[in-house]
Amino acid sequence: MKYNNQIKKFCEDKTDLNEADIDYLIRQSEAVLSSKEFMDKDVFIDVKNIYSDHAIVVFHRKPHTKESLYEKTVVGQSAFLENEPGVLRTLQTGVPSVGLRGQSQEGVAIEQTVFPIIRGKKVIATLIVESDFSNSFSSSFSLQQSKGDHSYIFQAPKESVREDEVSLLDYVEDAVLVFDQGGFLLHCNQSAVLLYRSKLGYLESIQGMHYDNLSLDGTIFSELIGDHFSDRNKTIKYGKHYFQVKCYPNARNHQTILTIRDVTELQSKEKEIQENLIASREINHRVKNHLQTIISLLRLQGAQVKDSGTKVAFEDCINRIFSIAATYELLSNQDHEKISLKSLIETVSSNIQRCFAERTDVQLRLNVCGDIYLDHNRASSLALVVNELLQNSYEHAFVSKKYKKNQKNQCIRLQITKNDDIIRIQVVDNGSGYNVETVGQEHLGLILVQRFVESKLSGRLVINSNHEGTQVKIIFKM
Repeated sequence: MKYNNQIKKFCEDKTDLNEADIDYLIRQSEAVLSSKEFMDKDVFIDVKNIYSDHAIVVFHRKPHTKESLYEKTVVGQSAFLENEPGVLRTLQTGVPSVGLRGQSQEGVAIEQTVFPIIRGKKVIATLIVESDFSNSFSSSFSLQQSKGDHSYIFQAPKESVREDEVSLLDYVEDAVLVFDQGGFLLHCNQSAVLLYRSKLGYLESIQGMHYDNLSLDGTIFSELIGDHFSDRNKTIKYGKHYFQVKCYPNARNHQTILTIRDVTELQSKEKEIQENLIASREINHRVKNHLQTIISLLRLQGAQVKDSGTKVAFEDCINRIFSIAATYELLSNQDHEKISLKSLIETVSSNIQRCFAERTDVQLRLNVCGDIYLDHNRASSLALVVNELLQNSYEHAFVSKKYKKNQKNQCIRLQITKNDDIIRIQVVDNGSGYNVETVGQEHLGLILVQRFVESKLSGRLVINSNHEGTQVKIIFKM
């Protein structure tokens, strides 16, 4: 009963195991207590601590026929990767770890054989059998797993392993391990030695070990040599590290080569980028909401204005803010920082059409290339430019005294194309035109267009206007 309460308490406090998992572990501990196996060894059950990269001891049965390796209880203490690599390895992979050396919580040198405790398809704990070096299993072993259950047969190597004195592999940054046709390690480079020692906690030489005791992804060697074997390339999380593991056969000499690359820093950078992207999307969403609030306030204020000229000024400001808000809205709804120019221009032009809804006699025709994506700064600048040009055509092109009001097919055309890395924008109307030299110097909208094209887009602006209409060309490098 004491063991049951301890297991339940530690599992509820420090693991994500459910009630059924915990009950299963309790039954396993009761089975160990009544079993006559390993009577001369310390036997433990460890579980993964979800608040750290370590395991925690929840059960300990001391030997019946000899002295325990432990003077005090270690239930509730942690098992660290650097001290007990087999425990964390089996929790991670679900593959037994046989004869790996470690260091106990009391600083005693030990050898462990670690079996996974599996419920369903999930490794919920490990069963650990500890002994001194003289009675240890060989770390050079192979596994034969019985079908339909989780029992294993251990096989020792049939021949010794020959070490190469010099290898070009020592100049390779990735860890490289070469296994013979039986799955035993023939050779590994210095990077592999350092990886298993410093990052995976192996305290002894891995030379001569079997693949099944070195695998990081849950595979065993018998799975690699089947008829359906193919090149394997996967990225796995092991403790706090990420490794890219590649495994492929060398048919010429019946060897299997395993390469391991530590990609922890790369994964960390990718995670940081994703987190920054999520934060950026949230910021963009908030900015868009703030701009929408400003637009609403301006509309309320504009409704109180009596002077027609002031009303127009309010509407112009609202449209400018809307064109910026449209950029932030697109950014808040996508997973990257590039903005589709087609989507942005369609949003801006729809707003202009709504503002001039009474001008049903004017057609707005769009022809925008769908393969243009710009960064936030250039996209918002271009949105402002297009807003000014369309608004200018709606407001002035078809209302001049010189314009023939009965003229049909009143039209504004907006075309945006891309040729190589050059973007060309044309806004053309068939209105009455204006004097470019005089109007351009006093019209705020055209002044904004000129400045944004030159300073924000690093582009060129060309305006041609006469009594047959106005053509504005903008050219800039993508």
